[in-house]
Amino acid sequence: MAFDVETTSATQATVRVSVSPDAFAQALQAEIGNLSQRARIPGFRPGKVPKSLVAKRFGDSVGKDLRRKLFTDAFQAGLRERKLHPVEPPMVKDEDLAPAADGSMSVQLELEVIPHIEPTGYDRFSVTPPAMELKDEDVERELEGLRRQAADAAEIADGQTVAGDIVIADLQLAFVDGTTFPNKLENRIIDTGAGLCDGVACDDAKTKFVGAKRGDTVRVSMVLPDAFPVEAHRGKTAATDCAVKDIRRVTLPDLAAPEFLDRFKAKDLDELKAHLRERLKQVQKAQQDRAVEELCVDQLIERHAVALPAAFVVRNVEAERERIRRDLVNRGAPPADVEKQLLEQEGRIKADVERRIREAFLLDRIAEKQEVQVSTQELENQFMLMARSWQVEPQKLFDHFQSQGMLPRVVEDLRRAKVRRQLREAAAATESGQQAGAKAS
Repeated sequence: MAFDVETTSATQATVRVSVSPDAFAQALQAEIGNLSQRARIPGFRPGKVPKSLVAKRFGDSVGKDLRRKLFTDAFQAGLRERKLHPVEPPMVKDEDLAPAADGSMSVQLELEVIPHIEPTGYDRFSVTPPAMELKDEDVERELEGLRRQAADAAEIADGQTVAGDIVIADLQLAFVDGTTFPNKLENRIIDTGAGLCDGVACDDAKTKFVGAKRGDTVRVSMVLPDAFPVEAHRGKTAATDCAVKDIRRVTLPDLAAPEFLDRFKAKDLDELKAHLRERLKQVQKAQQDRAVEELCVDQLIERHAVALPAAFVVRNVEAERERIRRDLVNRGAPPADVEKQLLEQEGRIKADVERRIREAFLLDRIAEKQEVQVSTQELENQFMLMARSWQVEPQKLFDHFQSQGMLPRVVEDLRRAKVRRQLREAAAATESGQQAGAKAS
């Protein structure tokens, strides 16, 4: 088998995978021999089926599967040897693998490839973490949220939802990029007073449920937070159909009431506020860490001139434009406004897409160079986290991702997240070294 490459540019390569007649014949005979040991044909004892009979009965299908296997093995081995990284897996049809008259096979592919990158400077960064200020009103807002969680919610025997009510609903989430959750999320809380849908900020929740009754379905849009379990969906918009099952009218508790304080294991209101302040500090620290990672990635991109596959960029820009279009439509924007906003955002869309592609290319090459791996335990932990967030069975969620071919994406996200943490730690180490040097001088 042969793997030949001709690079026409930093992001374009012509690849030819060839299998000689002898190599195919030898592999076919070996496969027929293995199959004859396993085949169950009436009139023959197990393991005694003649190879000629197996070849006559199964030869065509075996040969077809074998050609694809030989191509795949040679293609993957060639990519590893030549250190080629296609931006997307090639689409190879059965007719592309059809043998020539002499029994040989030759497949030629035009590939968009990730340009060769030798990442450097990813162990040092000069980054100033953004200031994080925790205000008293932040604590009060969090306290009000806890108060609403502990509120008495009297069931409304009949009637319509009014502003401030709690709605119990089954949710069906669909992302504007076309993906969905594997099943509906049952019995989720929608707080119309606080504007929360299953704990996620949702302005639509404050207004769109007014007048809704049991059995109604209300569609809302919400932007998923940066802490969302699946990194690929963070910051994305989910169009959510909410099937109303119950409506509760809210009576808020007294903040100083012992039963309210006991709920959060606080002896008084000051202690509860102190707990909330500490928790909010942790949230802010996570946001700060994320911001530092973004600054490190910006510097990393500045240090490397990365050529981008033109057609790949075009496809991703169009996909992002379509995502934004569907987001605007789901939010009820008139068609004319949708096209106007898309036109106004054209430059930003392209810049954001190009940055994401450069980031992915660089993080993947650093992961490759550093031999960053994602363990089975880390993958299991991620699915446990996602399943707990969505209240579905972890195995069911895993099976859904596997059936949709989305597992590699989860692994990619985890590996890139590990590299981002390494960049942040490198920035922290640099900052510590500078502070130590300043003290010494």
